[in-house]
Amino acid sequence: MKKNYNFINYNENESLKNLFSDKALKNYNSKIFNLIIREINNNDKICDFGAGIGTFSKRFNKKKIICVEADKENFLLLKKTNITYSTLNSLRNNSMDLIYSINVLEHIKDDEKIISLINKKLKKKGKFILFVPAFNFLYSKFDLKVGHFRRYKLNQLKDKIFKKNFSISKISYFDSIGFFLAIIFKYINSSDPFPSVKSIKFYDKYIFPLNTFFDFFFKKILGKNIFLVAIKN
Repeated sequence: MKKNYNFINYNENESLKNLFSDKALKNYNSKIFNLIIREINNNDKICDFGAGIGTFSKRFNKKKIICVEADKENFLLLKKTNITYSTLNSLRNNSMDLIYSINVLEHIKDDEKIISLINKKLKKKGKFILFVPAFNFLYSKFDLKVGHFRRYKLNQLKDKIFKKNFSISKISYFDSIGFFLAIIFKYINSSDPFPSVKSIKFYDKYIFPLNTFFDFFFKKILGKNIFLVAIKN
């Protein structure tokens, strides 16, 4: 199976797999999932593009989500519980009500090509939910190690979305506290590109919940990530 995109292969790095798991990022992942759920109707046909190890698709429980995952090992893992394809081209055009993609687009060199392809797979007025890392000046050894081509700013992402026949329903920065910690991590930590699982768990449990307050004030200005909901025109 050909790998079409440069996704993370969690299976090659067990510590990296643990770093992004629900055990380490329980509150963080729950918050993102809740943002997705708000946009879904009962009978929506949904696709998880870049589903990875199923971090979000498995949260739907009995509702079957179509997964797209290019990594061979992750593909075989997902296929046990979901309809899974290795490429978006396997989906019929105008067939999906909603496609969401969490921390994937930054791994793809030609991101605009993928945005255009996602538009083709959505029904008219279908939703595209996107979550990506923010601000290129935050680009660090971590981004390089996990295969990020870029990080994004609001206006830059808006332009890419508008060009591909979408309108934008919602867009804001996410995790304002994480923005400042990312700066600290980039310039202080010069050896290991990955934070420890212990530190991630501490952040997720004790610090991240404070974003409920801080993101209210800063979500239009700064954050470690961007959350976007686009509608196919």
